[in-house]
Amino acid sequence: MTRLHELREAKGWSFRQVGLEADIEHKQYEGYEKGENIPGFFVLCRIADAYGISVSELLKGVHPVP
Repeated sequence: MTRLHELREAKGWSFRQVGLEADIEHKQYEGYEKGENIPGFFVLCRIADAYGISVSELLKGVHPVP
């Protein structure tokens, strides 16, 4: 389970709800959650704001890709 999935489930939000809260397309967010795409810095900021956490907290436990 990814960090994004954990956060979304904890809020009880759908992909569509996260998209609305973060002002991004819900399909785009779904791709991030599934690891198909990597969000840029400004999108990370929007997602963190939507969840009411810092970008640092959002990235907690995420390891860099070699």
